[in-house]
Amino acid sequence: MSISIGQRSQSSQPSWNLTIDSRIVVVTGSMSIGAVIVQFMNYLDMSEDLSDHALWCSTANIWLTNTTWTLDQYGIQSDANLTFTTKHKFIRLQLPDLRILSLRVDFSVSVFASICKLCKDLGIRHAEELSFLRLPIVSHHTNECYTSPRHRQQNFSNTLNRHHSIGDSLANNSSTFSPTTPKLRSNNSTFHKQRSISNLSKSLNSLTIND
Repeated sequence: MSISIGQRSQSSQPSWNLTIDSRIVVVTGSMSIGAVIVQFMNYLDMSEDLSDHALWCSTANIWLTNTTWTLDQYGIQSDANLTFTTKHKFIRLQLPDLRILSLRVDFSVSVFASICKLCKDLGIRHAEELSFLRLPIVSHHTNECYTSPRHRQQNFSNTLNRHHSIGDSLANNSSTFSPTTPKLRSNNSTFHKQRSISNLSKSLNSLTIND
């Protein structure tokens, strides 16, 4: 029996291992995303409704939502790490009126489409003027506010002892204090003011560089 060229090329296409949730699935580059999902579900023997699930590729940072596309069309190779997860997830969102809501958002669509859907559900107009903003990461020097009261009391005692030691050293050194305070000349006040401003700018630049 003769085999056509298309059948010969399809049968000769090599298979390779694809990692989905730390599990190995044998696939080919011509397999569609829907076929890969069905094979993965049969491998896990899952019968529940998984219509809200999709494949997420962390290496390419994309959702494989088009089930008719093949792995070759998406550029998925054997080194890709896929995750079979839900497309809708809950987030805590602060609205412009400072209300904080727990909402279910579709992560598989674009940010603009998600914002339009969210504004439509909440009755917010002009969705094109809004966007999502992720809260900044709290810096390390603010961690002291969340420490235990015992640790805060210890830090306060260390700071107080340091101030006492500085005050004692100044009090013992009588040459540090002067009975009279000399007056600055008027022509030098501008120079000292410019010098202090330049020192402040240097310190701010150093803080910016250190951050």
